[in-house]
Amino acid sequence: MTDTTETVQQPQAKKPKVAAILLLLLLLLAKLIARMNRGRLELVYDKKHKLFDKFVKKSKISTMQFEPYFLAVLSASQSILYVLYDAVLKPFV
Repeated sequence: MTDTTETVQQPQAKKPKVAAILLLLLLLLAKLIARMNRGRLELVYDKKHKLFDKFVKKSKISTMQFEPYFLAVLSASQSILYVLYDAVLKPFV
């Protein structure tokens, strides 16, 4: 009898691409910058106007915080996003 066992090679783990790592770092940096730019809203209105003053007190709009969209923080990332968006939608137009 002959031995017919074959050796099966294990698939090797793929190394992460440098571009994917750079994209991830860029997105994390944009999110960090957006968090750093978070701030409270500054309401400018006539304090004597009773209806608007009542709205501000009741809705607690003055305690809200604004955080910019993280892709809009870096103009380069926003440009890249729109180029990709255009490339994806071109076949459908």
